[in-house]
Amino acid sequence: MGILKNHTSRTSVEQLSGKKIFANKKKLPKTKPGEFYIFDLINCTVQLKDNKIIGQIKKIDNFGAGDLLNVKTIKGKDFYMVGGM
Repeated sequence: MGILKNHTSRTSVEQLSGKKIFANKKKLPKTKPGEFYIFDLINCTVQLKDNKIIGQIKKIDNFGAGDLLNVKTIKGKDFYMVGGM
């Protein structure tokens, strides 16, 4: 939930449908210990429980059913893994 400058009604916001909206990270609320923003995961290393590194998170997509983390492996292949686990 947020407030958009110069948009005071639902009707005025509807014109933004399908458009990208950007926020200044500095103005977001600070996270508590153990919390993070989903975009903080970009470029994080992905490793298995045995500490074997398999790649890095390159982007996060959400097609409506939840967050999917796009991982680029050390060998250069891309795959998705479910976020929020």
